[in-house]
Amino acid sequence: PISKLNQIEDYFINKIKFKFIKIKNKIDTIVNKQININDIHSIIMISKKPKKTFMIIDIKNTPHYKFLINDKNDYLKYLQLENKDNHSEEIFNNLINNFDITKIEKITGKIYNNKLIIFDGIHRTSILLNKGIKTIKIKTIKKYSILDKPKYYDIIDNN
Repeated sequence: PISKLNQIEDYFINKIKFKFIKIKNKIDTIVNKQININDIHSIIMISKKPKKTFMIIDIKNTPHYKFLINDKNDYLKYLQLENKDNHSEEIFNNLINNFDITKIEKITGKIYNNKLIIFDGIHRTSILLNKGIKTIKIKTIKKYSILDKPKYYDIIDNN
């Protein structure tokens, strides 16, 4: 009877371990080391028609960073393609003027073509770079629909 109990216990432990591993593979991985900002790239939309087109560029060439060094034209063009509820010149200026590094949330990205691509946190990363910050922590994820489903989008890797 005890060996039968041990077998049942082993069965359930193995089943739980299997499920945990399966779930763990879907969960985000946190990179606990600092990443050099100059090694970060971003993905930005450059066109909606005929198919959404995104470009991978290094952070210093984003419309966001250019805006910070008084080259606002690319950012204003970028805004025409983006969600107006989340992005505007006014919202970005407010973020710049009230930026508090101690309150910064995780910046999200993915390794793609041997590059760290951020897709959430481009504004914040640009501000950090402009303020002379050299490294930041990045939360990486395994899946990102734009990069993982290229049949629905065009991706231009500009680097």
